[in-house]
Amino acid sequence: MQITNLNLFSLITLSLLTSASLALESDRDQPIKVKAENGQYNNLTGEMLYQGNVEFWQGSMYLKADKVIVQFYDGKASELFAFGEPAYMEQLPEESEDMMFAEGNRIEYRMAEADIVVKGAAKISQGENQMSGAQIIYSLDGNQGEVTGSASESGDGRMEMIIQPGQFTNE
Repeated sequence: MQITNLNLFSLITLSLLTSASLALESDRDQPIKVKAENGQYNNLTGEMLYQGNVEFWQGSMYLKADKVIVQFYDGKASELFAFGEPAYMEQLPEESEDMMFAEGNRIEYRMAEADIVVKGAAKISQGENQMSGAQIIYSLDGNQGEVTGSASESGDGRMEMIIQPGQFTNE
């Protein structure tokens, strides 16, 4: 029974985030635009810090948070950490797919590992499919994922998923 549940979870993950890059391929080649009340850059640590009503765009990705930290490695953004109550992110995985929305108290986007972690009142949706819990971890290649329970709408401390019919194939 547990294997079936893991396979179902993999299919759900594939349904919500089917692209290994969580974005249009062209997004990474787009300039980064940031608006915030305060911004700092440290060449020694390769870190940018933005605070106060932060809005962040790159291609189809939009992020809104109270605080955003971007870490660079070899001149390229490698990790992004967004903090807020909630922090909010949206991105178009593929031209033919629905927009993906994520929100939580903390959003971590690790480009090299191709994963996203949403913590604290975590929610991710794409189309009519939804996941919520205390924490959601995605391997963006669709092979692994985990949703940890929290106070759901029913108040029973479990994670919650809504999956629309006809979403899965064995291809």
